[in-house]
Amino acid sequence: MVDTGFTSAENLRTLQRTWGHYIAGEKLRGGKAVVGAAMRRPGRYKAVRGNLEVKETVVGTGEARVRYILVRNPQEAARDRRQREETLRRLREELTALPAGPTQEHTRAACALLSHPTYRRYLRTDKRGRPQIAPDKVRAEARLDGQYLVRTSDDTLAPEDVAVG
Repeated sequence: MVDTGFTSAENLRTLQRTWGHYIAGEKLRGGKAVVGAAMRRPGRYKAVRGNLEVKETVVGTGEARVRYILVRNPQEAARDRRQREETLRRLREELTALPAGPTQEHTRAACALLSHPTYRRYLRTDKRGRPQIAPDKVRAEARLDGQYLVRTSDDTLAPEDVAVG
């Protein structure tokens, strides 16, 4: 089992050559096309445990195919939603407190918001360069609530075992 920082194609090939199979976490926000494809695949979640649901998807064909297990935790989804709402509340306060006009003070404060590790995922700039909350980005983040994605090279493992593993 490896975490999301180790999932380059080369690293996973090395793991397979050395130990046989792998279970690896995938970054949901990494922008990988295959991750997006796995997230969009239709299918129903299957309850595994009281707070854990899984959905198996396969992306690609033949030897290039990759098996993904999308895992959802409804309790974590509720927690993620509460955290996002609190973050957006604080962000609205920060945006309201921005100095008016194109002053150096405003530019510095706006840049701080746009480069903030949490706030930046919800922001875009308007035509004048002022940061504003982007509803499409907020919706995109909400779709990730309580979910994580795991890939595995082992076709013999049940999706439940992969998720719990």
